[in-house]
Amino acid sequence: MIINRRDAIVIFIGVMIMAFGALVGGWISVIIDPLYFFEHPPAWWSQAKNIFIVIGGSIGAVGYWIPYKMFLEKWVNR
Repeated sequence: MIINRRDAIVIFIGVMIMAFGALVGGWISVIIDPLYFFEHPPAWWSQAKNIFIVIGGSIGAVGYWIPYKMFLEKWVNR
């Protein structure tokens, strides 16, 4: 399969935006500390940290999809 330069640029932009969203989600899971409210971390907190990463990546995917549909799709298909 041969990928042209425009396709590669668009794929790279998408991966970077989604990775940035996951990074922000991970950062939020570090900033929010349940120890301020509880004496020890609740049992659900270990899974909630991963949820923030998934939600951040999903928001990054939506943040990529909007400009892709508005601009990048037309640019690639020229």
